[in-house]
Amino acid sequence: MIIKDNMANMCAKVTSTYMEFTLAFGPKPEFSFSFKFIQFLPIKSCIQHYKKRKYVRYFIAKFLISWYHICMKENLIHYRTCVCNINYHMVWSVKYRRKILNAEVEAYLQELVQEIAEDKGFTVHLFECEEGDHVHCFVSAPPKLSITAIVKYLKGISGRKLFERFPEIRNQLWKGELWNHSYYVETVGSVSEENIRRYIEHQSKAY
Repeated sequence: MIIKDNMANMCAKVTSTYMEFTLAFGPKPEFSFSFKFIQFLPIKSCIQHYKKRKYVRYFIAKFLISWYHICMKENLIHYRTCVCNINYHMVWSVKYRRKILNAEVEAYLQELVQEIAEDKGFTVHLFECEEGDHVHCFVSAPPKLSITAIVKYLKGISGRKLFERFPEIRNQLWKGELWNHSYYVETVGSVSEENIRRYIEHQSKAY
């Protein structure tokens, strides 16, 4: 009877741990299946776990954390010498905030940044021109590429190519410089990636 009560308490603690992770990370079918598998172990196995009750909650918590990270890393990128998930959200503006980024310019830029990314070894997931005077860019890159180099490639090459394609834009910009020298950047983890995507996709456009 005592063992049964203690086993019930232990299961309650494990359930509490599971609920804490569910609230923190959201429900995962893999979690539910794994937990039920543990919960319905034979009585003999449960007694063996009971004898090591000090460590049960710790190992189950570690198991849940590890399984969560495995499930969340579907977007890992495999390079020649490493596996990583390094993402950046970048924003930069047109010089003097001139509203020159119309629909035609944006379409050309979206194709151009993909070509630049493929040539330089990184990935552009999203590229949007907002309010006609600044851009949002969501990028994944290997560790060998610094954020400074990525921004230099995107701003430098796109600025030169855009003037070649749309020479009339140069007349609206003093000294013929397209982009502002400064930029904003933030790193994006697995948890905030979807939020960043939604933010960029839902920004208003004013051509």
